[in-house]
Amino acid sequence: VDVGGNEGWFAGLSIRFLRNKKYQLIGYEPLKSQSALLSDIGSKYSNITYNFVAVGAQKGKTEIREFASNGLSSLRDIDKSFNGYDAKYNTNVINKYEVAVVTLDDEITSQYTHVKDIVLKIDTQGYELEVLKGSINLLESGRIKIILIELMTIPKYASASLHIEILNFLSEYNYSLYDVNRGVYESNGRLSEYDAILIHNSVTI
Repeated sequence: VDVGGNEGWFAGLSIRFLRNKKYQLIGYEPLKSQSALLSDIGSKYSNITYNFVAVGAQKGKTEIREFASNGLSSLRDIDKSFNGYDAKYNTNVINKYEVAVVTLDDEITSQYTHVKDIVLKIDTQGYELEVLKGSINLLESGRIKIILIELMTIPKYASASLHIEILNFLSEYNYSLYDVNRGVYESNGRLSEYDAILIHNSVTI
């Protein structure tokens, strides 16, 4: 399950597994600017499906901001205290619009009941905890076996939860930190974000 599909890098990473039709990629991406690209990826593989909605803690609607650097686009504003993005990133908002929000609990229960063992990737630019809060039933049941999630150590997005809060939240549902990867550092040398891999305690590695 790919939450925050953006340019489809996770689909590209998963292709070698998806050649085996017993696997399926279910993706979510609310950005209009990425819909054509992700639709094209889905058209090439019968077991890749992208849904053009946001994922959160509860069903409804919200507003998304498309920044000039689309990898920064988020359901949140950039935090006013953060000025760390360098010249290669453009934080100018080029578009704002309303998007539908779904929860993974509702989606998997209603549309993907056949999916048993889930690898969940979350890259939602400050909205990670909301995605997890909308997945409580899946977390409690242990159907989500592995979580790949982008975590921030300093406020980059307004009101976003930082890494310690998210790791503590997941530990309550029997997930343990397995590895970290691809740290991002600010100009002062401080680590500001990293990708974490967590595994449910029922899984034997």
